This record gives sequence, structure tokens and C-alpha cells, in this order.
Amino acid sequence: MVPGEPVRAELVIVGEVTRAHGVGGAVRVAPVTDFPDHLLALKRVVIVHGPAARPARVERAEASGQFVVMKFAGIDTPEEAGTLRGATLQIPPADVVPLPPGQFYIFQIVGLEARTVEGQPVGTVVDVLRTGSNDVYVIRTPEGRETLLPAVDSVVLSIDVAAGRMIVRPPEWA
Repeated sequence: MVPGEPVRAELVIVGEVTRAHGVGGAVRVAPVTDFPDHLLALKRVVIVHGPAARPARVERAEASGQFVVMKFAGIDTPEEAGTLRGATLQIPPADVVPLPPGQFYIFQIVGLEARTVEGQPVGTVVDVLRTGSNDVYVIRTPEGRETLLPAVDSVVLSIDVAAGRMIVRPPEWA
């Protein structure tokens, strides 16, 4: 990825730079992942700020309360670090923490085609809403309207990421 190149959709956001930290060019990062400790092991990230993206080597990372303090190669002053405020840290999907069978990342779910057991198209997953009890899949129907499907076993019968589809039994109200 070259500086100024548009953001690539296949990258996964794992953190957001909140501010500069200290005098050596480090930044404070708010984890945007269910596995914040994974940020401590990263060696490379893509720093995305607006439409610009650039690869960065992580020199060091350490936990600091609910944040992670990271130092990137080539960012050596508080002023340089300050320019990263609001940037996201992204990694390729191959670098995410593997999940147990039957669990999926949001980026794996969005874009899947939903079909009924009978093979009828329901629509495409366009978003995942995180609620307290279970996720909810936002499905855009072939007609362009949106419907919500709870991500529970009685509604979502199977997910096949490789095939790009899920089999669902929509509730009567959907």
C-alpha cells in the first residue's frame, strides 16, 4: 500500500489512535476488537487516515489501562504522533485472531447472501448490529428494503463464509 492510496476494503480495523503519548512519538490506541491483547503482538499495521493509508512497522506496544500505547517506526516526535489522531489501525484478515468453529467476525458476515431452507433469496447482509443479548443481521432484500434477523440458532441455520451465503428461517414478522 502506498501513501495516499485509497483504503482497501479487505483490511480489518483493530484500533483507533486517540492522541499522542509522551515525547518519543508514541500514540495511545483504543482497541476496536474483542481481542485487545492481540494489538500487543502486532508487528505491522496499516495506518488509515481519511482516504490515505500507509503501512507501518510497530516498534513496541504495551497495555495502558483500557488503551494500548504503540510506537511506530519513523514517528519520533509528539508532533508527528499528533497527526495520527483519529486514524484507524488496520490489518489483513489473515492476521486476525482465529475464532472457534461456528463463530465469525463481522467482516465475514457482511456481504453474505441469505437464503431460506427452500432456496428462496432473502437478501444480502449489509450490516451487523451489536446488541446486549445477540447480534442482529441487517438484510437488504432484492426489492431494496431492509429487514432485521436475530443472529440466533433458530433463525440462522448455517453460515458458509467460503460459499458467501447463510441459510435462514426468517421469523414470521420479518
